Amino acid sequence: MKQFFLLLTAAMALLNCQDKAPGNPMVSTADIDHFWDAYDKITATQDTALQARYLDSLYFSRGTAGLAAIRQARNYTAADYLHAIRNYPAFWASIRKNTQEAGQAGAALEDGIAQLKGLYPSLKPAKIYFT
Repeated sequence: MKQFFLLLTAAMALLNCQDKAPGNPMVSTADIDHFWDAYDKITATQDTALQARYLDSLYFSRGTAGLAAIRQARNYTAADYLHAIRNYPAFWASIRKNTQEAGQAGAALEDGIAQLKGLYPSLKPAKIYFT
């Protein structure tokens, strides 16, 4: 039942978007990997200038269009991210394992999109970002 609602939600989001280009996955989880790279470096130092550089070079600069869009939509600044990283270590520890498994969820979504495309050949899927 949970998978049905996930597939239905994904289908609704995908209806009016571009076709998938060959070799171009519709689901991107790269931002999660980039975040944890930056997070590990940020939490390993107390130097705030260095922390800001890590956030920019390892996360923002490597970010997808989805990351840029969520930052713009929510008005997230580098200071917001650094504040959250510094002040909520228990939160980050609690979500790390699940977020690092997003690639598996992304692969399942890709399969679901392909199946949906089989049922609705005119479907034009959108890019999905896990940020």
